[in-house]
Amino acid sequence: MARKLTVAVGGTFEVLHRGHEALLSKAFEIGDFIYVGITSDELARKLGKSPTSSFQERERGVKAFVDGLGKEYTLVKLEDPYGPLLNKDVNYVVVTTDTMARAMEANEIRKRNGLSEVLIYVIPFIHAYDGQRISSTKIKEGIMDRAGNKGSDQVQVGL
Repeated sequence: MARKLTVAVGGTFEVLHRGHEALLSKAFEIGDFIYVGITSDELARKLGKSPTSSFQERERGVKAFVDGLGKEYTLVKLEDPYGPLLNKDVNYVVVTTDTMARAMEANEIRKRNGLSEVLIYVIPFIHAYDGQRISSTKIKEGIMDRAGNKGSDQVQVGL
């Protein structure tokens, strides 16, 4: 029997948008089993983020999206930047350029703990109408919608 490929992916997932969906979709495309880490409110604050929605709200949004991706997964509350990435069964991690350094740090910790390194898959940012990456902050400010179009979801009916 072939060994299951286990992938880790994580984020704050404040205002789940097209960029987050691309990140999660890639993890589900690569893996047979996926650990989806969602930053706790406390960790988000430590990392300099200020989510306006609670962990539970962000978790519900992620779950609603990944339920439709057809693979086994576990949602994990991240209390530290590495979460399940330090588990021996993880083979891959899917990141953006913003979080690649954390994945490399995790590989150093894994080596010190006698574990093999995980393969790091870096996905590009999804860009918005203005050429900048889609941003939860800009969505909350009404500058763009969740798909990266000009304006807010509240203004553009049907999105």
